[in-house]
Amino acid sequence: MSLVTDDEFRSFFYQSIIDGLNQIKNSYNIPFDKILQSLDNFKKNEFINEWIFKKKRSKKPNCEAMLICNLSIEKFRLKLIVLKDNQIIFDKIILETDPDEIAYEYRFNDLVIKEDKIIVTSKYTSNLFEINTNTINL
Repeated sequence: MSLVTDDEFRSFFYQSIIDGLNQIKNSYNIPFDKILQSLDNFKKNEFINEWIFKKKRSKKPNCEAMLICNLSIEKFRLKLIVLKDNQIIFDKIILETDPDEIAYEYRFNDLVIKEDKIIVTSKYTSNLFEINTNTINL
């Protein structure tokens, strides 16, 4: 059983960073206001860092695929999204690990779109994920 809630932990983490920045802002030349603005945006996004890792377009099959990374204090998630005519036709979390780069960094590498399948490759092992394009109506 946790002694604090996730929200309390996040608030403590957020406030600790601000307190630390306040202590050093007069000693070091740092973009204090810009850092605070970024922290506020991070807080508004519920302390989740999300970015597009890879984005690929294909003419045959006609689609666009993206790997979206989502990192929170609790988990790292990798999601594959496939669009056809700007409509999402596939949206699935294909990897979930602890929020540590050591746990997820090597597990995926590239996004490959072939005529018959979409593949998420791994850096060192077999492919992380494959889906046949006919199963998602491409």
